[in-house]
Amino acid sequence: YLYRLTETNAGCSAYSDVAVTFYAQPVAYAGESGSVCDSLATVVATASVGSGAWSKQSGPGNAIFSGSSNPSSSVTVSQYGTYIFMWTEINGLCSSADTATVNFYRQPVADAGSGGKQCDLQFVTSAVPSSGTGTWSMVIGTDTTLFANPNDYATSLSVANTGTYIFQWEEVNGICSSSDEIIVNFYPQPVASAGNDTSISLGDLA
Repeated sequence: YLYRLTETNAGCSAYSDVAVTFYAQPVAYAGESGSVCDSLATVVATASVGSGAWSKQSGPGNAIFSGSSNPSSSVTVSQYGTYIFMWTEINGLCSSADTATVNFYRQPVADAGSGGKQCDLQFVTSAVPSSGTGTWSMVIGTDTTLFANPNDYATSLSVANTGTYIFQWEEVNGICSSSDEIIVNFYPQPVASAGNDTSISLGDLA
């Protein structure tokens, strides 16, 4: 806007102009916080006025934006963990900023190891841990199962009855999870009995 000040004195006059620029105040919104099972996420801001830019405020590693000036941008981090990203909008001399928190979790890949055949009612698991917290559980079985430590990837377990059992090893890391199963067959242990000992004479073999 251009404003003019005019002064008059009798038949004389003079004026002076001044320009004033009015800017709309940005209202930054960085979008919802959230969690992902990856090192790659998408941040989605809502643009208002002016120009905007993404930046990392905190986090354990580096962050690379596919388009830092794009309200909707993918971001890749170098380490898993919790990051705070800021969306800043500038319009002339006016500015506004908002943040969104993103948790990056490593996706577990559960490996329950090998099942097997047992001639008793006990078995030792052999899962391969990846990330997060793992837990053993019985999926199918003829009776209850007792785990020495259900969170131990290599735990001993015992069942009450013989039969075919399916055990599941599930790993949970934040919102991310993965599971794998093994089959264990428990057989009754044979008890051999050859009868009573005896003595015979060589001529009595017939």
